[in-house]
Amino acid sequence: KIRTLTFERDLLLDSISKLENTNKLTDEDSDSDLYSDISDSEDDIEASTGAKSKILKKLAFRPSSTTLHRSQPTTSLANTTAMSLPPTIHEPAPAPAPHKRSRSAKITVKTRRVQPIEREADGRPKLPQQIGVLTVHNLGTIVTDRPNFHNERYIFPVGYTVSRTYPSMVDPNSNTIITSTIVDDGSDCPRFHVTAADMPDEPIIANSATGAWTVVVRRSNEIRNRDHSNSASGPDYYGFKHPTIANLIQDLPGAKDLKQYVWQNFEEMEPRAAKGVMAAAEKKRGNLEQMGNANRKILPIKGEVVFVDELGENEIPEEDEIVASDREE
Repeated sequence: KIRTLTFERDLLLDSISKLENTNKLTDEDSDSDLYSDISDSEDDIEASTGAKSKILKKLAFRPSSTTLHRSQPTTSLANTTAMSLPPTIHEPAPAPAPHKRSRSAKITVKTRRVQPIEREADGRPKLPQQIGVLTVHNLGTIVTDRPNFHNERYIFPVGYTVSRTYPSMVDPNSNTIITSTIVDDGSDCPRFHVTAADMPDEPIIANSATGAWTVVVRRSNEIRNRDHSNSASGPDYYGFKHPTIANLIQDLPGAKDLKQYVWQNFEEMEPRAAKGVMAAAEKKRGNLEQMGNANRKILPIKGEVVFVDELGENEIPEEDEIVASDREE
């Protein structure tokens, strides 16, 4: 019995010594069993012998583990101890860094087919030229010393100009020609100008192609009381997504010096396929000029002219026309 008491005394003294050596640790730094089962105050350690024995037994016989399995306390000292102890701290995994959108998103490069282009004797494209539902007037000049004049997918040449037929923003019963241009005002970013032929003194100017064309789509819908989405794809309306136009821009001097731009692969389509594509584009341009929608056609019924969708379905929203009409792949 004396040996047992001596052993318990030595073990208790050793525990007190450990507590004194670790009393400077913060809660976050301590995950030991000692902090889990004994209070770090000396008043609690000098409590009744029965409580000491229970604590010592837990110290001597519990398996080594950093996970806390707390049993229901049976004495007032145990209750006091449990209330004063900090909970076991499991070191949390480092919080993931906030997601940042990559400026160099991975672009899937595939070979895109382009239609044959009429060229001058020196190899330059003849302009103006009809491509899809757009008329390309000027390919512009690539800016290489300001990174905002291109991105991974598109190049924004200064002076680039295209036009197309679109429903008027001032007359609900007519269409107009809308010209889209890229302008350099001397700042770090290009400016996108969209001008309607029936509103020549009121150009729409924005910092992006989508920003400019969203205004056009919204005004065109509002004047006709059309409950359509006003969203617009600027790269579609400007022609940047059209493979043939994208190829012509990529062929401009300076394109290879652009650091962010991902080089695209193009191949000229077979003559038979090209003929069909150009015939379809011409038909769509005619539909646009007559009805403002490339995907409708005139269907005569009992001497009347009726506008219907080519598939006999509801009219495609204006902002989606060019996407549907310019598919070549």
